[in-house]
Amino acid sequence: MRLPYLLLAAAIANLIYGAFRWREIKRRQVHWSMARGDVIELEERWDAESTSTFCPHVRFRTETGNEFTFTNSCGLSKPDSYLVGERVDVLYDPDNPNHAVINDWSSMWAMVAIAFLLGVFFGVIAWVSW
Repeated sequence: MRLPYLLLAAAIANLIYGAFRWREIKRRQVHWSMARGDVIELEERWDAESTSTFCPHVRFRTETGNEFTFTNSCGLSKPDSYLVGERVDVLYDPDNPNHAVINDWSSMWAMVAIAFLLGVFFGVIAWVSW
């Protein structure tokens, strides 16, 4: 009888996490600046299960002309998700340009979508098992 409560807790936790991530992304879109950048390297990283992911290193210039380089979050399982030399949109914090992300769907919204989908999934399973 405790299983529905655990599933409901998992649903609520995922929905809350998704809502906080959504709010943070919307805040970034309003307050951060846009720039064009270039993928300069793809770093391959390995986890404990010997699965590799690829992290693009991106160079961009701020509105003031200063150049910055950052590593976008990892998690891309295919090396061709980004190509070295590819131009990408960058979203960066104008107060601290070291805080930057590639402005595309997978970098910005994938975790939000996954969290909301898991929240709905666990909520439905909890409801059905009640």
